[in-house]
Amino acid sequence: HATNEWFDGLRLITTCSDEHFDEIKAGYTDRPFVDEELWAAKLTRALTTGPPALSMDQLGCRTGLQEPQIRAAIAWHNERMREAQQRTDP
Repeated sequence: HATNEWFDGLRLITTCSDEHFDEIKAGYTDRPFVDEELWAAKLTRALTTGPPALSMDQLGCRTGLQEPQIRAAIAWHNERMREAQQRTDP
């Protein structure tokens, strides 16, 4: 969650009908949960709600993550950015 760690891993959705809810739910049913995605969100929150440059120890204190988790989250995030860039490059 962008601003509240109590909602990490949860997503509030609004739909206009039961059928629409079923459609949205089906889209998430086939989407795998990846720990690195949650960790990357924790890092993003830490870096956007406080000092933008933090040491590995400071990131660990702000996020509750260990260094291997932080590194895995950064790698996950960077790979998603590369994939997005490749989709937009001609």
